[in-house]
Amino acid sequence: MFVTERRRAILEKLKTNGRVFVNELSEEMCVSAVTIRQDLRALEIEGLLERTYGGAVRKLLTADFPPELPFDLRSAHNRHAKTVIGAAAAAMVKEGYSIALDTSTTAFALVPFLKHFKKLTIVTNSLAIAQGFINQSGIEILVPGGRLKKETLSIVGQPDALPSINLNIGFFGAGGVSLQGGVS
Repeated sequence: MFVTERRRAILEKLKTNGRVFVNELSEEMCVSAVTIRQDLRALEIEGLLERTYGGAVRKLLTADFPPELPFDLRSAHNRHAKTVIGAAAAAMVKEGYSIALDTSTTAFALVPFLKHFKKLTIVTNSLAIAQGFINQSGIEILVPGGRLKKETLSIVGQPDALPSINLNIGFFGAGGVSLQGGVS
C-alpha cells in the first residue's frame, strides 16, 4: 500500500469511526506502529486530525465541515469514475470552444481528453490543469490573478486579470452537498 493510499484509508476510517488506534491500523495495514505514527503526524500537520495517546481523533471543525483534502488525495479518490466522467465531459467540447474548468479533481480528469484539440481556450484557476496543457500549442490557458491556495493547487481571489470572454461550456465539481451547508 502506498503512503497516499494508507493515509486516505486512515482518514476514511476516522470519518467512519471518529477515532483510530495505532496498533489496529498497524495490524490492518501490515506496517509498523512507527509508520502509522508518522502518517498520523503528517495528517495532523495538514490539519486533518488530532493525535491522541495511542491514536487519533477526528478534528473538530467550525460547523463540523470536513477539511479540504490535499489535491493528490482527492485525485486518487474514485479515480476510475473521474476518468469516465472526464471522457464523457470532453465529448461535449468542440474545436474552438472556450471552456471553464474549476479546481476540482473531476475537472482535472478532462485534461488528457482535451489535449487532441487544435484550438481551445481554457479558463481555470487550477495550477494542475494549467500545467497539464503546457506543451499544447493550440490551447490557450487563462488564469486569474490572486493568491496560491496550496491545498487545492489553485489561485483564489478577485479575477481582475481575466479579459471579458464568452464561455461555451464549463465543468465544475462539488466537494459535497448537504442540507446544512449546501453545495461545497
